[in-house]
Amino acid sequence: MSSPCIDICDDYVALYDRGGTDVYVMNTTGKKGVVTTSKPILRACVADNGSVAVLMNQQSVSYLEIRDINGELIASGETHAENTGIPIDIAFTEDGTRL
Repeated sequence: MSSPCIDICDDYVALYDRGGTDVYVMNTTGKKGVVTTSKPILRACVADNGSVAVLMNQQSVSYLEIRDINGELIASGETHAENTGIPIDIAFTEDGTRL
């Protein structure tokens, strides 16, 4: 990892490489899952149930995805710089219900 980042919520940890495409979800018992994206990761947040919110950026479009602990897509969306600007950070509620 060239730019490792971490996010912690209760017993869960999300470990990822800024600019990479994988988020490793772990807790006190070990690795629980891997979320793989198709675009470079800017920021990731983990909730207390192991779900992960991921902010990705490619050219002038930002992509947001929420995935469960198994990597299954729960929700997604995108923002365009010319319409709404480019988000530089995200926050995820502890229970994973609000982004």
